[in-house]
Amino acid sequence: MHQQTIRMRAKMWRLLLFGVAPLLWLALLSLRAEAAGAGPTLMVEKRADVAGPVVLGDVYGYEICYGNRGDEPAVAVNLVDSLPNNVDYVNGTASPPATYDPNQHSLTWSLNNLAPGDESCLSFKARVARTWPLGMQSAQPVDAQAELELRNIVTITAENAAPASAEHTLLYSVIINPTIQKIVDRSVVTATEPIRFTLLVNNAGNAPATDVRIIDPLNPLLESVQVTADKGQALYEAATHTVMVDMGELAAGESATIDIRARVKNLSEADIPTLITNQAELTFGQGNPRESNLVEVMVGAIPPPAEIPEPTTILLLGGGLAGLAGWARRRKAKRMHLEETQKHL
Repeated sequence: MHQQTIRMRAKMWRLLLFGVAPLLWLALLSLRAEAAGAGPTLMVEKRADVAGPVVLGDVYGYEICYGNRGDEPAVAVNLVDSLPNNVDYVNGTASPPATYDPNQHSLTWSLNNLAPGDESCLSFKARVARTWPLGMQSAQPVDAQAELELRNIVTITAENAAPASAEHTLLYSVIINPTIQKIVDRSVVTATEPIRFTLLVNNAGNAPATDVRIIDPLNPLLESVQVTADKGQALYEAATHTVMVDMGELAAGESATIDIRARVKNLSEADIPTLITNQAELTFGQGNPRESNLVEVMVGAIPPPAEIPEPTTILLLGGGLAGLAGWARRRKAKRMHLEETQKHL
């Protein structure tokens, strides 16, 4: 009887250990899981309606989807979207309407309460407005060609729930490509003749070039220099024979023209013929200096007059035929001198 009682107690302990105890443990875990999942659970996602990259001036849309995936209502829900510094909000495009804070560069939606399972989406449009962040006066540190990231964060909050955030990144293609070309109105001149140079400046990129400056050192054999520009401030520094034009910002696709007029000095025969070369330089804030093409101008002797002497002059020279023959010899000599000059071109 005593042994039977011992066997019965052992059987009960086995049943408790391997039968009832696991069930109690699973029940306890279930209660803990239910307690952990109780309350509101916020979620938010963000996407753009373009894949990118975008360029300066592009207008594109954002869509933000949010919800409460918990089992209790979320109270006093707010959603705040902090815009990338390079873009601006397009006024009036938020749906539903939002409050825009220009100081914080952000949009805010007051969503009141969210019931369990509630999900919805809102949208707005943005414009790529600048190459550099707000508050900066130049496009540094952007290189002449780069891909920036338009990155922003949207956050949803409630009084009785943990906040949730989502980040979105869009590539922004930046190409700053100022070019400069130089043109001269003639390739051969004579001493004391006028000459005209034209500088054509253009930004072939999709973003503005800042601090654009043109420097053009002229040959000292040029004088009476006059310079005008249809953009910026033009200056000729006589002491260094240098033309300087400060253009400031050159927008994407913008062009400008610089007109330089001068006269070749009265050179001695020993200095003729001579070659004048000229090349301008463009500097800007986002890259290395750019040089124009090289132009060359040959300066030759002043062409001799080709008038036939009056008959009275021929008589004074010693008779009709003799005077005319002497004039022909001088004319031939002058022509040969001019041809010799042309050989140096």
